[in-house]
Amino acid sequence: IYKNSPFKVVLDTTNLKIKDAEFNVKFVSKDEFELSLLGDKNYKAKHKFFEPIKTPFFSLSVLPVEGNIERIPYFEREYRFKVNSMHSLVMQYKNKISFDRVKSGSNIIEVSIVENNVLKGIDFLNKLAITSMNYTLDKKNQIAVNTIAFIEKELLGVSDSLSAAERVMQDFRSRNEVMDVSMQGQMIIKQSQD
Repeated sequence: IYKNSPFKVVLDTTNLKIKDAEFNVKFVSKDEFELSLLGDKNYKAKHKFFEPIKTPFFSLSVLPVEGNIERIPYFEREYRFKVNSMHSLVMQYKNKISFDRVKSGSNIIEVSIVENNVLKGIDFLNKLAITSMNYTLDKKNQIAVNTIAFIEKELLGVSDSLSAAERVMQDFRSRNEVMDVSMQGQMIIKQSQD
């Protein structure tokens, strides 16, 4: 029921003491449901939409999905959802996804996923591609910014070195009464013309 669920679960991740928890949701009326936690931590209670559900193990709220709730006969149905830990979710997708080069030596890769729900697989691959492109662009921008900063720093150092060398040269000329070479060249040309 990906994208067609009559409800969505808003989880408070700061109060999640159980990992990979599975829940059952059974609607007993149009706005009331029975929530059960499956597994070793027993929890079963009736709640309503928008009601904050707080226990020592988890905190969540169940909200209706406006566009779906009117057209889906959810009443007197049972649903199940699972709250995955980040690690188990990463491992699930790591096992579902594969990367292959289009040609040997090519920078183009083909990404595929084995997913029961086609729309979910498409959304995952599209988001992965966008995230990958943004990551690559951010890295290139960071390299460019670092390169510009390095060049500017080097230019400042070279500029300081040139200024210091020019001062040393002018001090040497004034101490030793050395004329400018280009001035000497002009005088020689004038003398030879005369």
